[in-house]
Formats: sequence, C-alpha cells, structure tokens
Amino acid sequence: MNETNIEEQLIIISRKLDRITNPLKVAGLQFTAGIFHAFGNLVGTILIAALVYYVFASLNLGEYLNKYIQNLIPKPQINVQNPF
Repeated sequence: MNETNIEEQLIIISRKLDRITNPLKVAGLQFTAGIFHAFGNLVGTILIAALVYYVFASLNLGEYLNKYIQNLIPKPQINVQNPF
C-alpha cells in the first residue's frame, strides 16, 4: 500500500469516528431512526387493520352474528286473547 492510500483510509476513519463520537450527531441519528420506526409501525398497523376489515367485510359476519344473538335471547310468549 502506498502512503496516499493509507492517508485516505485514515481520513475516512477519522470522519467516521467524528460522526460516531459527536453527541449531537448521534442524537440526531437516533431521533431520525425513531421517527422512521414510528412511521413504519403506523403504516404496518394501518395495513393490517385494513386487511382485517376487508376480510371481515367480505365474510359478511354481521348477519351471522345478528342471527346468533337473536337465538340467544329468549322470545317472549304473549298470549293475546280477543276480549270480544
């Protein structure tokens, strides 16, 4: 290796160390990473919720659930007699 190549490598290492050891840059990188992490969680949650809604809407579970609940509730037995 020649001296210019070693100097270039040392300059690159020095820049990386400055970036790693500077607290403001580290805080900025962590803040940016946190924002993108939260945004990814939000988008993932929205996609999964939309998929679940689509599946349940296409299965038409509302009718079946309504019939099931109606079968659970006892029907009143009223005997209406004609008073005339």
